[in-house]
Amino acid sequence: MTGQTAAPRGSALRRKSTLLVDLVIYDLRRTYEGSAIGFGWTVLQPLLYLGLYFFLFAVLRIARGGSHGDLEQLLLVFSGIVPWYFLLRGMSHGVVALTSHAPLVKLGNFSQDALPAVSVVLSLVDLSIGVLALLAMAFVAGTVTGATLLLVPLLLLLTLLLFGLTTVVAPLAEMLPDVRRLVPPFMRLTFFVTPVVYMPDMVPEAFRWILEMNPLTYVIGLMRYAMVHSEAGLVFGVWPDLAVVLTCTAVVGTVAYLVRGPSQRLVVDYL
Repeated sequence: MTGQTAAPRGSALRRKSTLLVDLVIYDLRRTYEGSAIGFGWTVLQPLLYLGLYFFLFAVLRIARGGSHGDLEQLLLVFSGIVPWYFLLRGMSHGVVALTSHAPLVKLGNFSQDALPAVSVVLSLVDLSIGVLALLAMAFVAGTVTGATLLLVPLLLLLTLLLFGLTTVVAPLAEMLPDVRRLVPPFMRLTFFVTPVVYMPDMVPEAFRWILEMNPLTYVIGLMRYAMVHSEAGLVFGVWPDLAVVLTCTAVVGTVAYLVRGPSQRLVVDYL
């Protein structure tokens, strides 16, 4: 009986996996159609973005200070940029995920869950390139330690957090079009209210509560700890900060699960 139940589940999982791969390839082809280098932009774009910040912080040295060396200073900055850029790209793509595939969403048997997942997978390309660049820099700087293994649970939680956020925001953006227009500028605003290119202790104490209310502050602090073994970006400590990220991910995931059914039924009427 158990084998008979497991077989349909395995078949359904394979179908969903195949659908996800097909949608990712379709989105990539549509995005880079007519481009000279095609899929190469998926690698080149995040590298150009990181290259810009390398020029600003390593060549022009617009931010200095602290007890860290030049490469470690760059690692601290990049450790903030990489997770922030991952969320920026994922949310910007996810907010229009249903609109971009409206004919599919209108099909009664189509799994809408695949569309937020496509946004996450596409953003994972940027995240992977950024993390590989960070690890290469950390290896050269000699800061790779056991703490670097913290990246494994941290990146998993960050990916699940993005999936939960896009699952909630995608249908909401269809029912309330203003959400679609607000998300991209809001995500860019988080660049300034999150310690992406600065350290939390540079913010006046009277305003630090704003950073402490921002889940991305904890993610970036843990990234910096993993890359440079610096506790300067942590709010409460390694394990308490990780617990905050886990809690935020669980809350967002729970909300996404609760609204998934009703939102999928309602959103069809708005497309």
